[in-house]
Amino acid sequence: MPRLRALTAVLAFAAVAVTGAGASARPAPGSGHPASLSRTERGAVTLESLGAVGDGSLGLVLTATFRGDVERYLGQGGLEHGALALELAGASGTPAGVLDTGGGDRQVRLPAVDGHGTGATTIVTPDTVLPTAQARGVTVLRDGAQVIFYVPASELSHVAEIKLEVFATSPIGSGPLTPRAWREVLAARPAGHASVAPPPNLTCARLDAILDSRTDVSPPDLEPELVQEEHEQAALEADLGSLRGATRAALEHDLGDVAARIARLKREVAGVGGVATGLANLLRTCVSQATTTPPATTPTTPTPPPATPPPAPAVGVTQTDAAADQDMAPQPDLAFTTTAPSGVPVIDVNDQVRYQQFEGLGAAMTDSSAWLIYDNLSAASRLTLMQDLFSTDGIHLNFLRVPMGASDFTVSPIDSPDPYTYDDVPAGESDPDLTQFSIAHDLPYIIPTIQQALQINPDLIISANPWSPPAWMKANDSLDNVDLGGTLLTTAYQPLADYFVKFIEAYEDEGIPIDIIVPQNEPRSPGGSGTSYPGLTLPEADEATFISGDLEPALSAAGLDPKIYGNDLSWDKLSYAEPLASSSAAADLSGMAWHCYAGSPTVMSQLQEADPGLDQIVDECSPEIRSFGAPEYLISALRNWASVASVWNVALDPEGGPKQTDNGCPGCIGLATINEQTQAFTFNTEYYELGQVSAFVEPGAVRVDSPNFVTYGTNSSNIETVSSGLDDVAFLNPDGSQVLITYNNSTAPITFAAESNGSYFSYTLPAGAMTTFTWS
Repeated sequence: MPRLRALTAVLAFAAVAVTGAGASARPAPGSGHPASLSRTERGAVTLESLGAVGDGSLGLVLTATFRGDVERYLGQGGLEHGALALELAGASGTPAGVLDTGGGDRQVRLPAVDGHGTGATTIVTPDTVLPTAQARGVTVLRDGAQVIFYVPASELSHVAEIKLEVFATSPIGSGPLTPRAWREVLAARPAGHASVAPPPNLTCARLDAILDSRTDVSPPDLEPELVQEEHEQAALEADLGSLRGATRAALEHDLGDVAARIARLKREVAGVGGVATGLANLLRTCVSQATTTPPATTPTTPTPPPATPPPAPAVGVTQTDAAADQDMAPQPDLAFTTTAPSGVPVIDVNDQVRYQQFEGLGAAMTDSSAWLIYDNLSAASRLTLMQDLFSTDGIHLNFLRVPMGASDFTVSPIDSPDPYTYDDVPAGESDPDLTQFSIAHDLPYIIPTIQQALQINPDLIISANPWSPPAWMKANDSLDNVDLGGTLLTTAYQPLADYFVKFIEAYEDEGIPIDIIVPQNEPRSPGGSGTSYPGLTLPEADEATFISGDLEPALSAAGLDPKIYGNDLSWDKLSYAEPLASSSAAADLSGMAWHCYAGSPTVMSQLQEADPGLDQIVDECSPEIRSFGAPEYLISALRNWASVASVWNVALDPEGGPKQTDNGCPGCIGLATINEQTQAFTFNTEYYELGQVSAFVEPGAVRVDSPNFVTYGTNSSNIETVSSGLDDVAFLNPDGSQVLITYNNSTAPITFAAESNGSYFSYTLPAGAMTTFTWS
């Protein structure tokens, strides 16, 4: 029988105008991100969706759905310091909300301002159900993968945004929730988040449907469990009289546990009954109002003509079509109609079926890109470029990959012609204590460029990983990986873990937080000859040993908690990712990173089905060197569970450099091309194609169901192929707006229709065009 839990936290909401939900302030190290979670626990804090129905007279019902059993892990102390934070925000002031922590029975008080003045508010942890006068009826029900909040109408004045954040580690630890601590909660970066605008109305019919769907959360369902626990208590007490010594002590311990469970269940029965009664009373009020409405009388004056129905919401259209010289070009708005089209394919955008949360699109700030941007553009041009890349007025990239040391795209000045790491020593020497560690190489142009990106987009997710550790850590004592000889020495595992710690700390000292780390770029080198540019051969068993035995412990000891992603290989290397996902490192992994150069993105769906707790990101792709191109790369990756899709260099010069020779990427271009001679930049088509997604789909959006009319596969060279036709992917933004991205990869125009909640619009998509549709 499932353990049904309910009414686990109660907190008054301030009925005043408030702002600040989703503030971009960065948390101190150690706040927000999941650390050392099992896959099951990780699923329990992975927020899938947040829905809301309500109005000013009936109140608000929020339903948060998680990937795993949040009730068990976050609600009953499986995650000792886990927390849910629910914020209400409006026009001004400080957000008010609920902090619902996992486990324990501690109560704390938080001064809060409500509509009637200043008062104390009691916060109750999940294992204690104590509705209070100060709480004024705000309640929380937990059931398996769902958490349901009911907020009375009196608490909804002036609310403009509702935000839910989930923390695997509480931003305030186990200390009291003071006003300062609440500000720390607001500033911290959570493991997951979602936000919605206040819904227009909670009709009686919708309330009835919600109650019908929650019939399993009621006192009768909890009472059999309570009876079972009471029988176990009686049996233990009967056995206790005949026992002595250690056996008696153990039985007394078990008896104490049973007594605690009985007490908790009794509180839950009372709490669930109170919530069910309150909502039922609300429903009865609805029914009473409906049945007492006086019947209509025969009018004595002519009936006025019916009011003109409100216009259907407009559909915004933006299109990139190289053949028509259109770069994110606005097209005329479309209008919805209730008439179903015939004879054309229909894309049914179903926002009731939801998949992964979208985190963003991005690119890599390689040494070459940063040098071109910072040293080869004027300050004014550099600012314009960076705003076009990272601001909401540009394409709003939200993910930035940063190589730790040299990659194959590295500037080679005359005075330093070789690749570099942060701890280079003469050949034959070593530095296991990292006394020579320094990020001095990055200070002139890499760090200032990243700092400017963060100033423009403070929510930028930064991921870092090395192409090679220092040469002295490797069997070939070299940064290259020629003939696959660059393997990691067994004596270098701990120094390499310390190397990651020093890098993260050094970058954080420069105001650059590292959100994600990946142990090694392409740890299984393509082909049998290895690479002449920096590289490392790191089999999956060795990567697992390094992560679980050295990297994660070193990060934890230093108080650092970036997310760790494994793999970082192309889609054809499922044979690397699958064993890694079930290895000793499984509990330390937040997800898998992928490249697009071989295989099909459908392997991400395979891995997601096998291990739904693992996030999937594609942190490198040069779609310009593959026949599928950027539109199909983005759509196919996002349709196959990627939360992030990133391309390779942010910027390169007209020759596709600077780069090391034989770097394996002939034909690679950046999102921007920067001419060192003219000190001017231009954008490539990929920039606009990324913008067709990133400028419209907001971080925190969820992918929703839509059909597609193409097939993903591979050719004889094991490179992704897409059949000819119409492809698409759809999202629901946190503000409730919807986005549909379409692409016609055929040689002829395609006419299609899109359907949303019973309304339709039609469009003819030119051959080769990528088009984005948005509506509320």
